[in-house]
Amino acid sequence: MKGFRIHHPELRPGSFWIGGYQVYRKWLWKGDLTDTPMLVTDWSTNPYNPDNAGVPEGDKSSQDCVRLYDAALHFTWDDLYCTSEMNFICEKNATLK
Repeated sequence: MKGFRIHHPELRPGSFWIGGYQVYRKWLWKGDLTDTPMLVTDWSTNPYNPDNAGVPEGDKSSQDCVRLYDAALHFTWDDLYCTSEMNFICEKNATLK
């Protein structure tokens, strides 16, 4: 995702949803059939993300979804409220021929 945005200048500004979310303190990737655990992360170090905005997990105001920051913040990740509106980047399975 980071490399894709670096090589496509029109995608550098703004934040994007990237399909990650939190359930019971575990971060997962949304999948077609099943959701899979995140094995690698790229959280922003300011302010020590994921920080959940200091709200207990499970609270309605909990930050349980992952966004990808813009170029100014080096395309790192942030946890954010899942109800926030923004564009998204989807993963698509490639068909090999």
